[in-house]
Amino acid sequence: MSSRKNWYLAQILPPTKEHVQQLTTVCTWFIWQGAIFRVPVTTLQLPKEKGGWALVNIDAKCKTLLHARLWFLSRKNGSLTTTLMRKWNLTGPIANPPNARGLPTGILYIRQYALDMAYVPPPGPRETMKKFKNLLYGMLLTMATTSIGTSELRIVRKYPGIAWQRV
Repeated sequence: MSSRKNWYLAQILPPTKEHVQQLTTVCTWFIWQGAIFRVPVTTLQLPKEKGGWALVNIDAKCKTLLHARLWFLSRKNGSLTTTLMRKWNLTGPIANPPNARGLPTGILYIRQYALDMAYVPPPGPRETMKKFKNLLYGMLLTMATTSIGTSELRIVRKYPGIAWQRV
């Protein structure tokens, strides 16, 4: 399946943990050409300024595409998505996201949308969809790395006196 088809599916269906893990494995397998992974994936996903390769976090990217699509569809008039999003009061920011009552418990990606979008300001009238997606991806990536807890590289801990930004 081509990458365009994968990203299109990510806008419609939330990927499972297994799918995200398989896609990440395929990416790292390609990078290391089948050899033993020398660097953790989380290190490769760090920005270049912090010693990473800025490799895309598949989970955050898929969530970004899905959330952006839901946000866009909730703005259209006359669609079923708009009706449901208005019924659940998800067209604007949620006052207290962890205690959001009235959200459907059976549709987990809608709950996740509500919890994640509470931390992203809605785009302005002149803001492009691309800029909104970048903002959303940055926020989701920050939330993912904060929950995992990025640690220093082993070489940085071993040689603390070196200015690694210059290397």
